[in-house]
Amino acid sequence: MIVNGKNILRVFPTKTRATPDDVDAYFDDPPALLLPEADEVHVSCLFSWDKPKAERLAEEWGQYYPIVKVGGPAYDAFGGEFIPGLYLRHGYTITSRGCPNNCGFCMVTRREGAAMRLLPIRDGWILQDNNILACPDAHVQKVFEMLAKQPEPIRLLGGIEAGRLTDWHVNLIAGIRRRLRWLFTAYDEPDDREAVGDAITRLRNAGLSHGQVHCFVLCGRGDDAPSQAYARCQWVFDIGGVPFPSFFLPRSAEKREVPKEWKAMLAEWATDRIIFARNKRERTIA
Repeated sequence: MIVNGKNILRVFPTKTRATPDDVDAYFDDPPALLLPEADEVHVSCLFSWDKPKAERLAEEWGQYYPIVKVGGPAYDAFGGEFIPGLYLRHGYTITSRGCPNNCGFCMVTRREGAAMRLLPIRDGWILQDNNILACPDAHVQKVFEMLAKQPEPIRLLGGIEAGRLTDWHVNLIAGIRRRLRWLFTAYDEPDDREAVGDAITRLRNAGLSHGQVHCFVLCGRGDDAPSQAYARCQWVFDIGGVPFPSFFLPRSAEKREVPKEWKAMLAEWATDRIIFARNKRERTIA
């Protein structure tokens, strides 16, 4: 991929839905035959438990290329300019950096700062800002105008903080609801319950369907128990949202491993299809 006149290869230890899939994106050692031409190789690491693999890949690619850089969220890399398609698949966009909340379980404020930094608004239909609602209204307005022009269904995957949601924001969201596939808010702390409930109710009243309003539910932090997390997920569903349990793993985690006692609970809320089928069945029985 050509960036600022340089041909950059990107190497990713793990492939996710957001990872680029173009011809200059790689997921393992250099190819045995016909090495691609490049000025630089960037090894981009998302998860802390992938750092050993990232560093091994950097060594392997470093045998053939003079400039190999290792970075990414796992290394607390400072979020700078967003270049579409470089480290996120085409369609994703980020229009701001930072978050003023400084949550104890989240590295965004420490990595990107508490002050919101506005970026040039690049086209994309999957918005990945950390906290878009903390941005000035003028910026938010322009972002939604951009989203309304996109050719694919819109996904608001980050930044819809329940406690910051105003009627003005709700109206903006309602204006794109016919193009909206998913919207995500978050239920991270016990104190979020009232704001989350209010946000989901207002969004549903504005015309969004049950399947459009999703909510990350942080699970497994501190003394949280599977039964408690299950109850929070059920509450989100009952008030009109779709819960998406997000199991907490500390930054020091050396591998992505969910404790055995949590697996059954998480499986029951794994996909929209499972969630709606199970709740429909239980309500029919009741």
